[in-house]
Amino acid sequence: MMAGEEIIQFIWKHRLYKGTLLHTTCGQELRVVHPGEQNFHAGPDFFNARIRL
Repeated sequence: MMAGEEIIQFIWKHRLYKGTLLHTTCGQELRVVHPGEQNFHAGPDFFNARIRL
């Protein structure tokens, strides 16, 4: 069974969300253009992700 963070990484990596349902804390629509590359080392979980506001 996956831990909480692993589930979020899996959802992000495989784009298992609806892009039109993502919003910033200010209510602005957020679209993921590219989820980036998964980082398996220390640091951010993904790098080179592209989003459009």
